[in-house]
Amino acid sequence: VSRKFTRNQALGHWVDKQRMKYKRWQNDNTSYCITKEQIRLLESIRFEWSIYSSSSWSERYVELLRYVKEFGNARVSQQFARSPALGQWVDKQ
Repeated sequence: VSRKFTRNQALGHWVDKQRMKYKRWQNDNTSYCITKEQIRLLESIRFEWSIYSSSSWSERYVELLRYVKEFGNARVSQQFARSPALGQWVDKQ
């Protein structure tokens, strides 16, 4: 389920929030964190912590390398005309 799940927007937002909490938990940020029990319960139903496959991550990384070569930095705007998806990907990293 993605954040923009149109059939059930509340579910999409909730799932997105769980992924953000998990990412914070992985980075040892204990504020607004997910519990180990919540992680266990979500994993028991095969919850996907990332909606990006490793191949799509690698593809975006290569695209970012090209951007850095062209522009000299990795500050990609989320409205980057040639690839808005790249800007959104960089924002999520």
